[in-house]
Amino acid sequence: MANTKISALPTFTGDATGVYVVIDNSGLTQTYKITKEELIGQSGTSGTSGTSGSSGTSGTSGSSGTSGTSGSSGTSGTSGTGFDTISTPGTNRMLIASGNSTNQAIAVSGVTYDGSTMNIVGDISANNIGTVSSLNLNSSSSEVLFGDGTFKNVKVVGTTNLILNNVQGPSSNWSGTYNSGGGKLLVTAYASAFVSSTNVYNWTLKKNGTTVNTGSMYWNAVSSHMPLNPISYIDTSGDVGSATWSIVLGAGMNTDVADYATITVVETTGFTSSEFSAYNSVAVGLTNAATKVTYTTEEFDTNNNYDTSTSTFTPTIAGYYQVTVATMIPNTSIMVSSMIYKNGSKVADGPGGTGGGFFYGQSIASKLVYMNGTTDYLEGYAITSSGVNTYNNTVGTYFQAYMVNRV
Repeated sequence: MANTKISALPTFTGDATGVYVVIDNSGLTQTYKITKEELIGQSGTSGTSGTSGSSGTSGTSGSSGTSGTSGSSGTSGTSGTGFDTISTPGTNRMLIASGNSTNQAIAVSGVTYDGSTMNIVGDISANNIGTVSSLNLNSSSSEVLFGDGTFKNVKVVGTTNLILNNVQGPSSNWSGTYNSGGGKLLVTAYASAFVSSTNVYNWTLKKNGTTVNTGSMYWNAVSSHMPLNPISYIDTSGDVGSATWSIVLGAGMNTDVADYATITVVETTGFTSSEFSAYNSVAVGLTNAATKVTYTTEEFDTNNNYDTSTSTFTPTIAGYYQVTVATMIPNTSIMVSSMIYKNGSKVADGPGGTGGGFFYGQSIASKLVYMNGTTDYLEGYAITSSGVNTYNNTVGTYFQAYMVNRV
């Protein structure tokens, strides 16, 4: 760069700190430091402020503070009062308040709970109970919800033999007393007797001296002991208390130590059963082939399970049913036998009965039959040694069934 006079230099606008110039004198060789003021004169007035710079980037977040210390525990509440006395304690018994004290309880023997099953002895009264999904049933009893909101026992009380294979000396009847709880009764009588001549003989089942059913049989053997057709009767009176049931033999019949009798009573309570009775009101022609008998007049049908148009009984409750089919024919030497059919097949035969003289012949078939409560059905049939019509009346030709126990 060529030497330039100071006066010829352009005005210096930068920072003069540390600027050096050489004086325009070729004879001088020293170097001088010239201050800003000496170089460019006195400072000028301040310039206007520059525009602000853009903001810097945000700083990183600070670390979390340490957790505060736990608060102190609250004070304990006061203890409540509890049972300090339990009377009649026992395993799995439920506790109830005694009513005499706020801290005294009674362990109830009739209410127990073993962790899975609660057992209650006695009736239950319930209000606003809502929907019940199921009820426990067993072979001897069940708790059934009645329409008034109470649970009550509905059960088979049991079978009672008033007399069982009772050997009888010379007499004309056997008797026994049964104390009923007001349920429905199935009374069945069996007996044998001795006769001395060929004839038709009759015997009756009586309640307190009143005839409730009659049996009839023709004897063609002289001086012999014979079993009588069994007699069944359904007592729906609901009488409470004792009643005397008797087998009474008709004229010409006797007994000795070789004869016997049995009277059996089965009682049930409640309404969870099905029974019916119907009789033949229009004569049916019978032959030596099994013929279905029609029973078109219904005496009772507690669960609406008997159909008079088809003479079939189709119970809707599963269980065991005592079934009776009786067939009577007019006075004749023709033999008749009754039969019980289940689902179209014979399941029971009655003994042959023959009429003669002034007496009618009758055969009664009786059997305990299991019914499934859905598809099983029962019918009454009869067969004779030759053609004859039924004797159509309520006491001679009838069809009955009675539920002994539900399952």
